[in-house]
Amino acid sequence: MRMIAALPVHRDPAPASGGAPWSAALNATADVGEISVTLLAVDVVEDQLCLTGVLRMGDRPDLRVTTIPTMQLATPQGTSLLLVDARVMPRGRLAWMWWTFERPASVPPCLEASIPNIVFEYRAAPLSRRDVEGPWRFSLLVTPPTHPEVDAPWSRGGASPS
Repeated sequence: MRMIAALPVHRDPAPASGGAPWSAALNATADVGEISVTLLAVDVVEDQLCLTGVLRMGDRPDLRVTTIPTMQLATPQGTSLLLVDARVMPRGRLAWMWWTFERPASVPPCLEASIPNIVFEYRAAPLSRRDVEGPWRFSLLVTPPTHPEVDAPWSRGGASPS
């Protein structure tokens, strides 16, 4: 398994905003040609907001993503969120991706996301790169759960879930 190195962009952590961690499903897909990006979820923990997704290269086994796609994330008012880390893990015609941003003081119910381009490498010799221009654009509805804490029997010292 080959994992492309992380892309450190900003390392000064913001103060924790408090509150319980939460996650929301996104299931938002954008296509440019035969390249499809699906954002699966947003996770909010302390001072970080993380987007996870998968990139699919259609019926192109000869292509492989070679760099971490740059994700731009902003509020509807145009305020950009600060990218602190990004990673990609290629798996054949798929690539799992995640981007970590500095969490805003209040997570807005809508976010605008965009990937301007993605760089691929042909697997056939001689190796060559292909820069696919996007953008892949997303309008995301980010809805925190109404009850972020789960009240399960095992959380009160009762029987375990197994």
